[in-house]
Amino acid sequence: MRFLDEAGSNVFTALSDVTFAELSERSGTSLGMLAVLRDVTGGKAPEPGERVREDELDVLPLVAYQVELGFRSEAIERPRACTATA
Repeated sequence: MRFLDEAGSNVFTALSDVTFAELSERSGTSLGMLAVLRDVTGGKAPEPGERVREDELDVLPLVAYQVELGFRSEAIERPRACTATA
């Protein structure tokens, strides 16, 4: 069971009872922006009816705060693109 300690083990996290569509409506955050939650955890873009994973819910406050502060969507969606490399 060593594979559970590997970096990719986050795909086995618990699912919440809320779908991406419900979360979008409840939080006022667009579905496109909520797709960032799945991208951050290394998954493919979610469908609106897919349930949000528990670990993705942990990231939502950060995304919502960035939106509230007026961050450009590009900066939120692709933080690595905004990082300088040496």
